[in-house]
Amino acid sequence: WMKPENLRDVQGLRPTDPGYNGSTLWVPDPIKQKAEYQKAQGHNTPMLMQYWKLKAAHFDKVAFFKVGKFYEIFYYDAFIAQRVCGLKWMSQDKKPHVGFPEMAKHEYAKQILAAGFKVVVVEQVERVVETNQRKNEEKNLRLR
Repeated sequence: WMKPENLRDVQGLRPTDPGYNGSTLWVPDPIKQKAEYQKAQGHNTPMLMQYWKLKAAHFDKVAFFKVGKFYEIFYYDAFIAQRVCGLKWMSQDKKPHVGFPEMAKHEYAKQILAAGFKVVVVEQVERVVETNQRKNEEKNLRLR
């Protein structure tokens, strides 16, 4: 489903089908459709599932995804950002991505907008440590 030849919109239509909606993307259900295979391949982490959920509704926008003090851009968006902004590829070839320091967000957004693309920015509101702590506290409350 991540390969260009397998692209479908949320209705299951291919780009060549009448009525195809290029602003959406069909993303498999992480539980029902081979989640273990996807997880083994590194595409089903909690952060990346959040990314895919966003892309399902905003496939026509380049997503800047905040991770710590950087913005990361994944998959199809990474190819656009690399070509338009000249960003360097990150080391993991399993999930193509590029990134930049948070202070450069406006500059790269301007470049991508000037090239005719739309941008959506996803801010990190909770660090992994905070998420784990919150989940543990919730679990302890349920056990009481």
